[in-house]
This record gives sequence, C-alpha cells and structure tokens, in this order.
Amino acid sequence: MRRSSYFARRPDELELIPEKKGFHGKATVFVYEDQREAEAAFIAAQIKELLAAGRKPGDIVILMRSLNPAKAYEDALLKEGIPYQTSGGIGFYDREEIQDILSYLRLVEDPLDEMALIRVLSRPPYAVSDRFLAEVAA
Repeated sequence: MRRSSYFARRPDELELIPEKKGFHGKATVFVYEDQREAEAAFIAAQIKELLAAGRKPGDIVILMRSLNPAKAYEDALLKEGIPYQTSGGIGFYDREEIQDILSYLRLVEDPLDEMALIRVLSRPPYAVSDRFLAEVAA
C-alpha cells in the first residue's frame, strides 16, 4: 500500500512486508494513531487511493469492535467523497437483556418508575400482557 504524501513524512510508521514465499498480494498495514480523527483521515485517504486505482467499493471494509467510533470514520469518508454503508449489531445498551437489567436497577432506585415497572412486568418471568397492563393502568 503506497503512502500518500501527507503521511510520507511520518518516520514512526512501519511498513509491513510479507515474508511468506509465493505470496502475491499486498501486505496488511496496521496503523495506530493517538487521535481517532487522524486515523480516520488516513484510512479515508488510503481508500480513496484504492478506488482511484480501480478497486470496487464492495471490496473494501473497515472493521470496528464497536460502532461507537464510527462517526469519525463516516465524517472522514464523507470529506473524501467516498460513499459508505454502516452496518453491524446493536449497541451494548440496546440489547434486550441489558435493557431488562437496567429496568430492574431503575426499580430498585425508584419503585415508582412506571416505565421500568412496565418493562419488568412485560418480560419473562412475569410476561404480563400489554392488554392487562393497559387495564391496570386505566
């Protein structure tokens, strides 16, 4: 992978060279930046170069452990005019079981929290129907 002129002046960047004989692809390059925005800008610049060299957008992927840092990468791709699609699982706090636990904790803190009570009662092991909850609330 060829470095752009912006990053060519970085003496601390290491270029990885594959040692496997008969390997015909390019080496994977790992880049670590102290600032997420700088890392995102570097990756967007590299993707722009790949696209200019004829790579198809569907051949390129940025893998992240979570979607929390995705905004910085999306902004960098937009700045370079690169179309992208973000996909992945739901966030940690959006998972059903985490929402259930948080509802129990909210009830411990405030037994009058109606939204937390409704969630707890509507989920197993209670699994009270919405209809019954609506009748009780009326």
